[in-house]
Amino acid sequence: MILFIESITAIQNFLVHTEKIGKLGVLDWIFNTPSNHRVHHGSNPEYIDKNLGGVLMIYDHLLGTYAKETTTPVYGITHNIETHNPLKILFHEYEDIAGVFLKTRGLLKKLRYLFSRPG
Repeated sequence: MILFIESITAIQNFLVHTEKIGKLGVLDWIFNTPSNHRVHHGSNPEYIDKNLGGVLMIYDHLLGTYAKETTTPVYGITHNIETHNPLKILFHEYEDIAGVFLKTRGLLKKLRYLFSRPG
C-alpha cells in the first residue's frame, strides 16, 4: 500500500512539474494541474502566494489564492541571495524578517508586518 501511494505521488509530482502539458480547461479549476503549479512557482507579482493546493484547488478558490496562468511565469525568488552558502540560503528570509521586525516601531505595525500580505 505504501509503495503504491508513493508511486502515485511520484507520478503526480512529475506531471505537475512538466512544461509539456498546457492548460486543461475545467480540470485547471478543480485540480493542481501543471498550469496551476507553474503559477505556484512563479515570481511574477500577480503569482506571488497563489495556487497553494497540493491536489485540489478548492481552498484556493475559497480563500482567494487561486490564479489562472495568464502570462508565462518567471521561476525563482523575487530577489537574488548572492551567496552559495547553504546556511545563508536556508535562513536568509528569517534574517530579513527579523531585521525589518526589529526596525518597525509600534506593536500594531509589527503585527501587521508579520501577518499582512508580502510586500
